[in-house]
Amino acid sequence: DELLTISLVMGHSQFETQQYADAELSYMKALELMSDIDERRDDLIDRIAASIYRQGEALAAEDKKKEAVEMFLRVAEVSPFSKFRKNADYDAATYLLQLEEWQRALDLLQLYRERYDKKKDSLDISSKILAAYGGLKQFELAAAELQRVTALTKDPEKKRQALFLTAEYYEKAGKEVLALKMF
Repeated sequence: DELLTISLVMGHSQFETQQYADAELSYMKALELMSDIDERRDDLIDRIAASIYRQGEALAAEDKKKEAVEMFLRVAEVSPFSKFRKNADYDAATYLLQLEEWQRALDLLQLYRERYDKKKDSLDISSKILAAYGGLKQFELAAAELQRVTALTKDPEKKRQALFLTAEYYEKAGKEVLALKMF
């Protein structure tokens, strides 16, 4: 129990001094020492997720996007139900788009939408999905996504622009009839 206390105190201290990799290790050691029925267990797992997430942020700040993506994805592996997972998944998808890893970004965005945007009304997520479809040259899917988003748009000018872009996507996909309908 003394080793557990020491590991927890060290982890908290390291986290507070932004030594996130060390904090993760200390928290992992504490988790190994902790019984399965310890009421602090869930909080500790969240602390591990926070340590990993902060490491990802630090890598991103150093412009190490690939490493940051892998670190953000570790959050879900280590703590799938952590409160940090939503941000980690979002950040990983954003950096995957910047790295032009279209399919990985799309897969992650679709999982994100399934998990956090069940109504599919987040325009931010839709715009990222559109970027992935565009990068993959899946213009018909991009058009369908944009058409769905257009239905959510209230502003008449934005709706007109979205419909025009939808038509262009259908045109790129070789779907002239649908393109003409949108135009």
